Amino acid sequence: MKVVEAIKNRRSIRSFRDQKVSKETMISIIETSKYAPTWNHFQIVRYNVIEDKDMIGKIAQEALLDFRHNMGIVEGAAGIMIMSHVAGKSGRFPGIQKSAEEWEMFDAGCAAQSFSLAAYAHGVGSVILGAFDQEKLAKIINLPENEVVSTIIPFGYEVEHPATPPRKSITEVARFL
Repeated sequence: MKVVEAIKNRRSIRSFRDQKVSKETMISIIETSKYAPTWNHFQIVRYNVIEDKDMIGKIAQEALLDFRHNMGIVEGAAGIMIMSHVAGKSGRFPGIQKSAEEWEMFDAGCAAQSFSLAAYAHGVGSVILGAFDQEKLAKIINLPENEVVSTIIPFGYEVEHPATPPRKSITEVARFL
């Protein structure tokens, strides 16, 4: 699949078929996603694949801030990727002290997009979610103390592929100075 085609045609998928995504497919998706750019090539992102339905249910019920819409998406997914990152490393370089948190989220965002595009290339749908209770989620999945949850990405084989929403014109989104 060509990258431009993937970028233009990938959609956020919120309804999934009741079909497991194989471990081999997930490994291939993660293998591609780990090439996302990161600050100073630190590669701080970690991929926590949750396939156990009981744990998925616990996450949906206890860690999604009672956001019913997202709870249904998570519970209906074949699996969820809890993307985490090693805290306090990005943004640090002799003579440069950017906010580590800013760069960590930038690195995590690049990895989440790469994960979603790689999943799409494998015929797997996904949606990136950001509303969750960090502490509860970290406790449920027994996240190492030096890591922070970046995002939740429910995944699975899509029920249907939504149409492309309208896009703004180039004159509305770009400036040439």
